[in-house]
Amino acid sequence: MMPPAPQTLLLAARNAGFFSNLNGVLNHLRYSLGRNGIEAIIVDWRANPAERHEFSYGRAEDGNLWLRFFEPLAFERHPPALSATRFYANDAMTSRRAYAMYKFGWRWRRIYNRLFRRYIAVRPALLARAEAIHARHMAGHYRIGVHCRHPKHDSECLHPSPSLARYIAMTRALLPSDRSWIVFLASDYEPAVAAFRAVFGERLAMQEGVKRAPGPSAEQRHHIDPDPAIESGEQVLIDALLLARCDALVHVTSNLATAVGYMNPQSRMVYCETRLQAVIGYLWSLYQYTPLAAWRGRLVRAMAARRQKVLSRPS
Repeated sequence: MMPPAPQTLLLAARNAGFFSNLNGVLNHLRYSLGRNGIEAIIVDWRANPAERHEFSYGRAEDGNLWLRFFEPLAFERHPPALSATRFYANDAMTSRRAYAMYKFGWRWRRIYNRLFRRYIAVRPALLARAEAIHARHMAGHYRIGVHCRHPKHDSECLHPSPSLARYIAMTRALLPSDRSWIVFLASDYEPAVAAFRAVFGERLAMQEGVKRAPGPSAEQRHHIDPDPAIESGEQVLIDALLLARCDALVHVTSNLATAVGYMNPQSRMVYCETRLQAVIGYLWSLYQYTPLAAWRGRLVRAMAARRQKVLSRPS
C-alpha cells in the first residue's frame, strides 16, 4: 500500500470559546501530526459574520485572528496539499469528557505541555502585559488561582455549577498559614468578583476591565458576544497565563482550566465539587477513561455488527 501523500492540515476557528479552539490545535498536534500524511499544521482563525454565533474574538476585517495572539506554528516545510477541519481529532480533552481526563489522565498535562512549549508562542506584548500584573500583585506570594465560570456553562460540566460560597470555601481551605498569599480570580461572571472581593479584600488580584456577564440570567460572553473584539481574546489569554503562574488552581470543567493545566503541569488542580460529587465523578470517570470504556466500545461495535449482519440476511 502506498503511503499517504504529504499534506498540511489547516485548522479553522469554530463557534466556541477561545480555549476550546486553542486546545483543538494542541489536540491535532498530538493526534494528527505525523499521521495520514500530515507533516505540518497551520491555524487560520477568522470571524464569520454569516454565522449566528460566530467566533467572538475579533471581526472579519481583522483577518487571521490566530496571528493577533500567537506566532505562526513553527514548521520548516508546508506541503502544498491541504486538508482542513474545525473539529478535534480526539474529543477526550474537552467538554464533559475532560472531567475524566482530570481524574484519570495522569500523563495528559506533561504531553500537552511538551507540545505547547515546542509549538505555541504567545505574542510578546501579551506576555508583557501578563508579567506586569504578576509583578505588581502576585510575585513573592503563594498564589491560589480560581477560575469561576458563568452558570450557563453547566452543559459542559458533569455536575451543576458550584455556588460562589463553595468556590470561596475551597479557596480558603488552600490558604497557607506560614507565608503570605494572594488569590487570583479569573471569571466571566460579575457576581463572582463581588463575592470574592467581599471575602479576600486587598488580597484578591484580578485583571481589570474584563468583559463579564452582570448576572446569572445574562448570556455568558464566550459564545454569544454582541461586540466581538480582539480585546476579549487578549483578556482570556492573559487570565490563563496568570492562572498558570499560580501554585494551585480551583476550577471546574473548562477548556481554560485544561489549558492552564498543561501550561503549568506542576500546579495543583483542585476540582470544585462536594465529596458526594467527587465519588460519583470518580465512578463516572472510571467508566469513561479506563479499559472498561474500551471494552464497552468493543461490545457496542460487536452488537452493531451483529445487528447489521442479521438485517442483511436474505428473507
